[in-house]
Amino acid sequence: MESYMGRLFRFTSRLKRGFLHRGWYPTNSSLFHTPPSGLQFNTKPLSDCPPLNFVENKDQIIRHADEICTGLLKIWNTTIQIDGVPDWHSDPLTGYRWNSSEPSIPDRYFHDSSPPGALRRIWELNRHAWLFDLALAYRLTHNSDYTKIGIDHISDWIETNQPATGVNWTSPLESTIRLVAWVEFIRLVGVHAFPEEFLTHVARTLYAAARRTEWDLSLFPNPNNHLAGEALLLLLAGTLLRGVSTISSWRNTGLSLLSTYAKNQFGDSGSPGEQSTGYLLFVSEIYLYAAYLLRESRSDLHLSDDSIRRIAASLVFLDDLNNLLGYIPGVGDSDDAQLLGWDQNPVSRLDGLLTLGSRLFDIRLPKPRNTSNSVSVFNFHTTPEYEEYENVGRPTHYNGWIFISQNSTPWEVLLLASPLGLPPLHGHGHAHALSTIISFSGHPLIVDPGTYSYGEKAWRDFFRSTRAHATVVVEDSDQAQSVDTFTWRHPYSCSWKIVQNRDPIIIRAGHNGYKRLTQQVTHERIVQLSETTVVIKDSLSSCTDMEFSASLVWPLHPSITIHGENEGTFSMCIQEQNCDLYITGPGTPRIARGETSPVNGWYSPVFEKREPSSTIVVHATGRTISWRSEFRGIE
Repeated sequence: MESYMGRLFRFTSRLKRGFLHRGWYPTNSSLFHTPPSGLQFNTKPLSDCPPLNFVENKDQIIRHADEICTGLLKIWNTTIQIDGVPDWHSDPLTGYRWNSSEPSIPDRYFHDSSPPGALRRIWELNRHAWLFDLALAYRLTHNSDYTKIGIDHISDWIETNQPATGVNWTSPLESTIRLVAWVEFIRLVGVHAFPEEFLTHVARTLYAAARRTEWDLSLFPNPNNHLAGEALLLLLAGTLLRGVSTISSWRNTGLSLLSTYAKNQFGDSGSPGEQSTGYLLFVSEIYLYAAYLLRESRSDLHLSDDSIRRIAASLVFLDDLNNLLGYIPGVGDSDDAQLLGWDQNPVSRLDGLLTLGSRLFDIRLPKPRNTSNSVSVFNFHTTPEYEEYENVGRPTHYNGWIFISQNSTPWEVLLLASPLGLPPLHGHGHAHALSTIISFSGHPLIVDPGTYSYGEKAWRDFFRSTRAHATVVVEDSDQAQSVDTFTWRHPYSCSWKIVQNRDPIIIRAGHNGYKRLTQQVTHERIVQLSETTVVIKDSLSSCTDMEFSASLVWPLHPSITIHGENEGTFSMCIQEQNCDLYITGPGTPRIARGETSPVNGWYSPVFEKREPSSTIVVHATGRTISWRSEFRGIE
């Protein structure tokens, strides 16, 4: 049971958040704008970066830094050209510009007249991710031009973004990501290289962000990755500021929130609390950076043992997932949020997390495939010991994420019988109950579609919908009811059982997402893995003996070529290897690819990027419907 003080803290936080959302505060008050006269920047935790002797991609880092100096900035997969410093209030793609002087009331920006996706794009620009490359390039070359560009960008941002005004003060999480980029830029370059006046301005901005954040903590209704980021900001302010009486309370509150709500971010077994692999990587970065801050501040404070256990379990989960499929699929939402400026590739990020985690905690984690270059910029003097991964050749499960593999087969299967998302909103989950992701010889075959965008409604609705995933759609409805961009109602629950854990491996699973319909439809899926085949049997029936419609969906990776189709048999080529899919049951299969009305047949490898992909769809009606899908490799 939550303590009385815990309930009181949640109530007061909710009350403060209500004030902010309704504009019930004077935006020019000393609450945010006027830091105390004794405020100072504590540089002791920012010890100098060690020599970069182990950076392998030096030429690439310097090339990126040179491009930044010429005004080329990368926003996801789009490169934009700026003249001098960016316009921090203008969408770099559409040119839409927000008023930089109006109060930062969150609801205003989620319901304003800006183009779809513009809000998330302007936030991405304001995260200042390129500062990492500028700092590393300086360390590699000692060219002060890189430092000057970074100082110019930060100084201009501070001057043109007054606290609690404009679009860039809307989200405390965005403040966290931006301020970590600033702090790491200062640490990597070396504190001695910066004028005292510049450090004072950074300290004042950090102070204002912490003051704003303590008023706007995301404790209600969904304490998700936003709360983790906000807790890190309070910890950051409590560690790097001095001369203010509230500093110790910020540090303690931030650490307490991280420890208390670790269970929301990391499941007991290591699975994602938000049912999102992208946000699991992100919150892992948040927690490991918090642990690093505490280490460098020589503080007696530390993350709770339960938090450390959960982080370690999640890193093992991600490593097992990568070993299973040969990559980390983008299950659930992901906007490619990143804290430490590492390579955007999920496997490279995991390598960095494994290396950093093994050095921060006295825990043997799986050995990374390649020691992340970015980890070499942290101050460590020991070489960690790792656990060697061993494929156990039997089903492994993490709270409904069921990993199915055998040592002697080229097939690897992930069956998703996991919860919808983090209650009560389930915001970053997708309606993918019993979705089955399949790799063949280490290459993606049947895939999760990804996220693509949070802004364009038709695309947002599709990528999180049931019909985009490798499962069965009933009555053209999602397995849960979508309320808005980040809210689900009537969440489903799944059940599953390992029927047989030897050749062939057999898993039986079901969900209740369609029992809310008039027909009260149940869906059971049996997955059978043998040395040569994956067989999937779907059975649907109406509890009210009423007729219903259903569609079996198999979304293929964009690299898959279908070079033969004949009455439910599809011959496919994947990385010069061939396999067949045999579908038996009612209905005539068709291939959807790149359709826009309605949206179907798309795949999103990263945020704000989509590409056509073939999706095999079989539609049928009846009171009971059964399909059998057999995947077989061809020599």
